[in-house]
Amino acid sequence: MYGNVFFLKLKEKSAGDIIYYKYDPISELKFPFMIVGYFLKQKEIFLNKEYIIRGRNWNDYGNNTPITDINSGKPVTEFNIGSTWKVVDISIKSAKGELSFGFGKNLVLILENFQKEKVQLPIEAVHWEWALFEKEKAEKFKEKFGSEVWQKILEGQIWLNMTDEMCRLSQGIPDKVNKTITENLKSEQWVYRKRVYTTRDQFLYFKDGILTAIQ
Repeated sequence: MYGNVFFLKLKEKSAGDIIYYKYDPISELKFPFMIVGYFLKQKEIFLNKEYIIRGRNWNDYGNNTPITDINSGKPVTEFNIGSTWKVVDISIKSAKGELSFGFGKNLVLILENFQKEKVQLPIEAVHWEWALFEKEKAEKFKEKFGSEVWQKILEGQIWLNMTDEMCRLSQGIPDKVNKTITENLKSEQWVYRKRVYTTRDQFLYFKDGILTAIQ
């Protein structure tokens, strides 16, 4: 403590080098370092988990660039819809990248396919259902809906008479939902704004949980 200012004293474990970091409670969750215990816990949680990918490059942001193998730098040969990738390691984003420094958000999962190609996935992206599904959950959905319907969901298709649950899994959470409830009917309009993998805004209309119109 120096006056009313607090500093964290950090000591490098092997070399013994010491640095002081000014403590700011407002940006407490944005420290450019991480507690070892937290890192190891995340590794315990995610290591060996398998994911079904949807063939959409989460690093692309609309640039139409292929997803690349982190070892060779070449486009991966197997990034097809429905392919399986396994978490083989967990790492910290390179300082040259866009570090978010949010709580845990500077961590990446290293995913590997059956050809031993590897890609990075931001740890928060495990919740991006537009990009991938945890394999265990995907298998349950496949059993629930049937192989044909589940394949259409993985491909991001929409069709009349699909349920609202199928639609959410296929398209993700809508940007806006407008509801109309009468004595005998619940109607909803789902609004999806244009995204990097779509060409325009989309409006879907449901009656009692069933898709009846697409605009």
